[in-house]
Parts: sequence; structure tokens; C-alpha cells
Amino acid sequence: MKVGSGEAIRIFTGAPLGGADAVVMQEDTEAIDSGRAVKILDAAAAGDFIRRAGADLCAGQKAVAAGEPITAARIGLLASVGLTEIHAGALPRLTVLSTGDELVDPGSRPLRPGEIFNSNAAMLAAQCRALGFGAPRCEHVPDQPEATRAALSRAIEGSDFLIISGGVSVGDHDCVKPALAALGVEPEFWRVRIKPGKPLLFTKAGRCHVFGLPGNPVSSFVTFALFAGPAIRRWMRASDAFLLPPSAPARLAHPAENQGDRPHYLRGELTPGGDFHPTGAQQSNALYGLSRANALVRLDPGAALAAGALVEAINCYS
Repeated sequence: MKVGSGEAIRIFTGAPLGGADAVVMQEDTEAIDSGRAVKILDAAAAGDFIRRAGADLCAGQKAVAAGEPITAARIGLLASVGLTEIHAGALPRLTVLSTGDELVDPGSRPLRPGEIFNSNAAMLAAQCRALGFGAPRCEHVPDQPEATRAALSRAIEGSDFLIISGGVSVGDHDCVKPALAALGVEPEFWRVRIKPGKPLLFTKAGRCHVFGLPGNPVSSFVTFALFAGPAIRRWMRASDAFLLPPSAPARLAHPAENQGDRPHYLRGELTPGGDFHPTGAQQSNALYGLSRANALVRLDPGAALAAGALVEAINCYS
């Protein structure tokens, strides 16, 4: 049906317009003359409630670029142009290997003196899933050289990324570096100049990328977010724009200083208004404060910032 000047037809969402140049929502109309005419209760202008072809995505426009993550919204966009398959980076094979005689799996048995529950394995596995890397295989190994070497050998053989929690420092019970050496694998780097997270190890064994994270849980969380996570994203073919965690400007709600010689990543809450509040104790074992946070703020060595100072808040918690 062709609509002429001064005429109207009833249509439903998504229907062709038949020559009309505006749409009025039904709730803004009133049927009169036994439905043979309609009264417009709210003035209409040309173009109202019309979706023109090409207004959202036009011919020749790139819908999704290489290196962009496949989110729910991008899946909807791809489906809207009729695509059912795309080429995408594979999910990595991940192993999380926690180390330490003192660790007990939560729910397995009550703690004995000198023991703690293994929080890092569950936390790192959750970080992998939250970033879209899939569920890793988790294994725990005691502080024994031969057991550590065997566990590392299995994990390297079957993984694209091996995330080790603890055992990478120089203590008498830190077995990871000697076990890697026994397998003919030497660190490409060991230690980074940040707090928390100094004893970080990275190397590559065949096709497996090995990250040795500190055993303290906050250090493990931060180094995964800043180092291991971006490396896995790169392996999955992410472009530069999507490698690092997103950040946004914020204001310090309280004074903050760093008297040390390493950059310090504060854990805190970024409010909807853009204020950053440090949460809880800032020690590397303080999981409660970490659990109340949704952002990190980097303080450079020697920094002394007043309340209200502008900082960059890094979102590592999604």
C-alpha cells in the first residue's frame, strides 16, 4: 500500500513504510470514526522512529576488525549481517600449578598448625575464566624437587600456558627454578620492579609459555593481571588496543604515598563518580582488601599525592 500526503497506515515494528516519512507510536494515537481514521496526539516530524538502511552499518563498512574480542554485542552484530561462522584465535590450553607443602585444598579437610587453604589456584582459575581464556587444568605439587620437576614436565607437555603459583623465589623450599633447569629450561627474565609482585618469572619451554607468579595471593593476582593475562591475549591474536586491562582517569579520595623504590599498585574501589578509595590492608597477603577492590592505581617510587590528585585507575577485576 502506498501512503499519500495526509494519510496513515497501521504498521508493526520492522515493517516497510509504504512511502510514509514518519512513524507515530500507537500510544500517541487515537482511533476515530470506528477505526477508519486516526487522531495524532503528539506532533510527528519527518524521520521520527524510522531506521534507514545503512544508518547503523553501511555497505563496505568493517563490522569487526581482526584482533577485537568476540563479545556478546559483536556476536549480535555479526548475526545481523547474516554471518554464522568467523575465523578466531583458539582458546589456549592452560594449566595452573600451585606449589607449597603448607597448602590444603578448601573443603578437603580441616587445617593443621602451619597450614593455609590454597586460595591462589581458585583465584587464578577464576581470572582465566573472567578474561575469556577458558577453564584451566589445576594441579597442586608439594615442595619436593622431583615432584615439582615431574609436574612441570607434564604441564609443559600439555599446555600453551603454564601459570605457576609460588616456589619461584630463592628460599630453601622454592623448587621451581631448579626443576626448570633440570628440564633444560632457563628463565628469560626473573623479578620485576613492582610491588606487589617482585619475584615474577617468565620463560618458554617448547610451545609452552611459563609464568612463575609469586606465592602471596595479592602478588599473584596483580602479576597475572598485568603480565600473564596480556600475554595470553596476544597469543589469542588480540590487537594492541585490547592487550592491557582498560583504565580510566580517577581522583584519589585520600592522600597516598610510596616511599619505596618500586612502583606500587594500590588496590581500591573506583566509585561511579570517579573517586578512588584504597580498600583494606595493602600487604601482599591481604585478600580481603583485594576482594573489596575493583581497580588498581600505580604509585611511582617517591610519589606523595594529595587527596584529589588525578590518577589512572586500572580495571583488573572483570
